[in-house]
Amino acid sequence: MVATGGVQAVAASRTEPSGATARPAAAPKPHIATVRLVTGDRVTVTTPPGGRRTATASPAPGAHMPFKTLEGTARR
Repeated sequence: MVATGGVQAVAASRTEPSGATARPAAAPKPHIATVRLVTGDRVTVTTPPGGRRTATASPAPGAHMPFKTLEGTARR
């Protein structure tokens, strides 16, 4: 068992018939999508394996308008 940043993960390996040890399966990677709006602003949505999405907005080059950060849950 490996502890990282307060999260525990179990590392497992298996033995191949030849006697060689296989690598543990890689951890799932988050899905990241970025779009550039017609205003030049950029929005990145990240969906980690757990499914909770986060969005990050970056203003267009030279723009000085701040973005408001909201937190909540989406209902479908």
